[in-house]
Amino acid sequence: DYLVLGIEHIFSGTDHICFLIGLLLVAGIDGRSGAPRGLRRGFLYTLAIVTAFTVAHSITLIASALGAIAMPSRIVESAIAASIAYVGVENVVVRAPRGRWLLTFGFGLVHGLGFAGVLREIGLPERGLVLSLVSFNVGVELGQAAIVGAIFPLLHLWSSRRSYRPVALVGGSMVIVLFAGLWFVERAFGFKLLGGALG
Repeated sequence: DYLVLGIEHIFSGTDHICFLIGLLLVAGIDGRSGAPRGLRRGFLYTLAIVTAFTVAHSITLIASALGAIAMPSRIVESAIAASIAYVGVENVVVRAPRGRWLLTFGFGLVHGLGFAGVLREIGLPERGLVLSLVSFNVGVELGQAAIVGAIFPLLHLWSSRRSYRPVALVGGSMVIVLFAGLWFVERAFGFKLLGGALG
């Protein structure tokens, strides 16, 4: 049950999907020259950021679910929105972002607290607690892997075309920044924009 809940949470979490897409938008661009990467280097970049995100959110998810860390939901959710906006802005402002795995690790710690908040709402069983936590986390990873597996090949194929930077990278990142900004306003100030449909 918790495995399925983890998968469902990722596919229903538009904010986490936007975060992943924002990171993947530069997977096909070299971190030094800004030129298109090859498939191998793009895959290694993707593997690095996914691994960093996985390790980081696993740490805070488990620690928070076990009661070792506690932060107000409004602060956590607002910080998640801010992290998404930052990635989108950096994609536009910095021609070839570097050190993304480290950035992803830091933001992954925050996202893990968000995952833990979902678990607290659902509730954890007294028996089989560790197994439930691990199952939920594996579900999150399976959902994340499915999203990355679907998006990365498409972005890689497009990255060698001239239209990639203005349309996919800049245009896509600006859309992400827009949504992240709306999420931040909703979460930090309690406003319900567009009837709360964005939350």
